[in-house]
Amino acid sequence: MRLLRDREDRLLRAFQPLPDTLSVLRSLLRHAYESVPMYREKYDAAGFDPDRVVGIDDLRLIPLLTKDELRQASLQQLRSTAFDGKARLIASSGSTGIPSRLYRDEESLWRMTAMNMRVYREWCGGKPIEEGLYFIDFAPDSIDFALGDLLRTVVLESSIASVHEPAEALLDLLLQQRPRFISSYPSTMRSLALKMEREGRTYARLEILHCTSEALDAATRRLLRRVFPGVRIVETYTSSEGGLIAWQRHEGDVFQVNQSCVIPEIMPDGTVVITDLTNLSTPIIRYSGMGDLCEWADQSNGTLTALQGRVSDVLTLRDGTAVSPYGMLNALEDIREISQSQIVQHSAQDLEVRVVKSSLATLAPEEVAKALPLPCRVTFVESIPTQQGGHKTPRVLNLSAGSKPGETPAAARQPSNASWLSDVLRGFGQMFLCNNVWSGLLMLAGLAIVSPQHALLGGIGALLMGWLGQPWSRKSGLAAVNGALLGGAWLLFPEVDSWLQLAMTIAGCLFMAALLRVTGRRLVVFSLPSALALSASLAVLMMTGCYTRDQWSGWMALKDGRNAEAARHFEAARPTTIRAQAWRLDGLGWALYRQRNVAAAEQCFEQALLLQPGLTDASIGLGWCKVSSGRFAQADAAFREVMIEAPADAHEGLAWIAMLTHRDDEASRLFGEVRRHLPLLTEPNREGLRGLPVAKSLQRTGARQIASWCLFLIAILIHSRRSAWVVAGMLVLDYCAAMLWPDWSSTFSDVGLLYCQLPLSIALGGLYARWSAGWFIGSNALLILVWPSLHEWSLQSGWAISSLPFNVILITALALMPKRLRVPLEIAITTPEKVRTQLYKTEIARRAGAEQEATQSS
Repeated sequence: MRLLRDREDRLLRAFQPLPDTLSVLRSLLRHAYESVPMYREKYDAAGFDPDRVVGIDDLRLIPLLTKDELRQASLQQLRSTAFDGKARLIASSGSTGIPSRLYRDEESLWRMTAMNMRVYREWCGGKPIEEGLYFIDFAPDSIDFALGDLLRTVVLESSIASVHEPAEALLDLLLQQRPRFISSYPSTMRSLALKMEREGRTYARLEILHCTSEALDAATRRLLRRVFPGVRIVETYTSSEGGLIAWQRHEGDVFQVNQSCVIPEIMPDGTVVITDLTNLSTPIIRYSGMGDLCEWADQSNGTLTALQGRVSDVLTLRDGTAVSPYGMLNALEDIREISQSQIVQHSAQDLEVRVVKSSLATLAPEEVAKALPLPCRVTFVESIPTQQGGHKTPRVLNLSAGSKPGETPAAARQPSNASWLSDVLRGFGQMFLCNNVWSGLLMLAGLAIVSPQHALLGGIGALLMGWLGQPWSRKSGLAAVNGALLGGAWLLFPEVDSWLQLAMTIAGCLFMAALLRVTGRRLVVFSLPSALALSASLAVLMMTGCYTRDQWSGWMALKDGRNAEAARHFEAARPTTIRAQAWRLDGLGWALYRQRNVAAAEQCFEQALLLQPGLTDASIGLGWCKVSSGRFAQADAAFREVMIEAPADAHEGLAWIAMLTHRDDEASRLFGEVRRHLPLLTEPNREGLRGLPVAKSLQRTGARQIASWCLFLIAILIHSRRSAWVVAGMLVLDYCAAMLWPDWSSTFSDVGLLYCQLPLSIALGGLYARWSAGWFIGSNALLILVWPSLHEWSLQSGWAISSLPFNVILITALALMPKRLRVPLEIAITTPEKVRTQLYKTEIARRAGAEQEATQSS
């Protein structure tokens, strides 16, 4: 009861008028400048001082706030640091494009509720109608959901329904409740009215129909009058950013401005700019992003007329003329065999009308096109979906919005391969879950530093998957990342001929595209297709003898220092290609050299170079064999041959030769060069040949790889500073753990583990750090604990682990997470900011539900 009494008190306070407009505006400006980072940065950049506003006429001096600025600002930039009350995170409906976000404090929501009640009483002549029905958008981030929560304090719960229910359910509720007042959206009422008209139903009991949030066109108004005879249709002009802006006193074209809460301006081009005086958590001051067209009826008494909808709804003809779409909509409404329609302007030269026919219609596209006043192409579709994340079905979808009259839209001016390029770069970024073009560019550059050939293969794979993948993967890189991972994975298999790597990349992309068509989009998020395609490609190569499991096991054993076991694997390998044979001999040479069988190792290296001249790894091994047998001149020549490909190894070999030939000054200089090319290398061992660091086969710890890892970290930083901090912290912890527990040092230094840890850390740490630190730490600990067993299995089986551990652990973690920590797939694949925003929304919805339960129980 205390909660209900508190709500009643807040509602009564909300009925109290604000002080005079000028003082409220000046106070709001100072509050926004001092406590909202977005406004402080904007006003400082424009050289604007809030104290310059001394009268209402000075409103024009305030810089306009655009939709892009509101949309691109982070949540920290949007929220006032001086406001410590309760606030809800609200997203706009996205009617003019991508939704914008802002915080609304609860006091402003209470004031909006109070104004709605005042307007409702005015419509009813001071005697409110008891039998009401409200169809509301129950999306947790919508302003209507927030207002609906407050609405429950004044109306019965049973009179509130979700617009996301099908028309059949809404009709059943209408017939059951038998209301005399309905409040909803034009699109919802249109769907309900079409359903009733198809069934031959009318409902004459309805006295007042309140439409909001969308423009009510003449055709829909006529439809509603046919189904609800005698009804009085009234509208309110509202938005997520401005709240209740204006309302109709009487049925007609004139709207009364909510002057106590909002300051509207009509710009020379007819667009509306608003200032909301009530919201302190994210002040909205001179906001121009609504895109509505309007005119003053009488500015002196605050009335508007000619609400013509949105700028984005206006159609642009080939000669640049801008026209209203309602002539087209009215013509479509007159065709009885059409149950639903939508106008889509792709460009000034491309106007499309999408039509849903009634079940028994026999219309042809030519008949529809002939009835329309403008030339266009007609497309029959099964259904016209609502906007993503909302309830609205736009009747006019202007994809060329933003172009000037007579100008070719920006989308039409872009080259056709622009989306492909973006998809490819996002695919490289998604290697570490960074859905960002610039992050992807740095990832590609980092891979190119290590191996230009495999960067090219990754690019080919990303292009193919971007083309063959599902359309929903556009702008996310989810399909392209699998192609990039498959192409880049061949870096681990230098034994495979280049033409075979290309062929397997193309075949693997075809396999993954078919797999995605069958399994759907859920599978692609965790890069499982690339792991499966790599395994299938290796199986094909093994069956044809182009690659053998023993070669992989040999290199894995060599990396672990199990030299005798590595030698057995290399001796057992029987590849059929010359390149694979050369690499087999190279691996065998290193295994024998580490067992001090220098003569046999030298013979293996020489045979490898005969099969594949210029094999860098074999030249380095041959150089060390010459050093061991005292043939310094030949060793010097061998090391100088690889100076460009492996500068660190070459300088290290030359430094040892200089030291062994008593040229100490030159040896010191060359060891300094080693440190320059390997910044992370400690002081070289000078105790003699027994301590030679010859384990760096394939130059995997060279300066090029360090440079590439730096680019990777910068790419993560561009995507998300929090993710970069999480990754950096994870690297430091791995290093400290390797120092504290030497038995685990080989595990923590495994590059394969690092490639699984990074995306896992970004997924569970960078995105969910505030909510799921325990899941992040636990998943990483599990990955580290099982890694030695996985590594041993990989060595014995000859199969690459690839990204399977990351996939399995991440899928398991997400499946076991509490529901409040899960986010929809469409948001999880975007940016950390959007993920955190969704988690905020979920938390707000959870608190609202708990508050509602508390209210009901009290």
